[in-house]
Amino acid sequence: IMKRVKGETLLSKIEDHTFTSEELSGITDFMELIYTQMPRTTTYNLPQMMDHRLGILKSNGVPGEILTNLAQGMAVVYQGLSNATVVFNDDGHPEQWIIKDNLICGLDWEEKGSIPLEVGLVNLIEYKPFLAQEEKTVVINEHIDFLNKYIPGFVPDKDLFHLRYTLGIIPRVLSLDAAWSSPQRTSLAPRRAEITQNALFSSLQRVKQEYPSYYQSKKTAFEQLTKGFQGLEHFFQSNPLH
Repeated sequence: IMKRVKGETLLSKIEDHTFTSEELSGITDFMELIYTQMPRTTTYNLPQMMDHRLGILKSNGVPGEILTNLAQGMAVVYQGLSNATVVFNDDGHPEQWIIKDNLICGLDWEEKGSIPLEVGLVNLIEYKPFLAQEEKTVVINEHIDFLNKYIPGFVPDKDLFHLRYTLGIIPRVLSLDAAWSSPQRTSLAPRRAEITQNALFSSLQRVKQEYPSYYQSKKTAFEQLTKGFQGLEHFFQSNPLH
């Protein structure tokens, strides 16, 4: 029924360069209401989820050395997100929002479990590069402020939220890489290299630059992730429809 709603998806407006900051703010406000008010019905098991995603990539021919680097390096992400607030999974990527005039409709609201709070916003603004880093920072800070208006103290540490957001890009990229490797989604396969590069620059390089002490303390794991994503990007470039 919701698919019958008239309007444009946020993704189509991004691709046409017609989305506005007001529309994006309206969507994030919708998300803030969801995250602070909707009940959480399941637990979140990131290692289990990532094992499944890596298994899909393996079945699609990704070499074992790449997968080993990714699997071993993911330990730093699991640790970094381990105490994050868990919220209802709205699966709110840009294809899931319909915009018509001043109205916003969220699609596909069936039960999908729970996610770390920071990963919800990652899903919205890292699905397809469309904001400069400075713009992302503004959106993240506004998101935190409004979450804390709904429930005071919902995000007690703004800096930690930013770090977890940056780490949260990594599992989201692996999930998209796996999903877009499906034989039923060949039209999306060419986007895997682009989104994988996003993990290298928007996440791993950013952690190294913005959190140097944290990076150095977990350097081995971050280097494994970097090697893994570099190998994955090269694989996708060499096998665009594989």
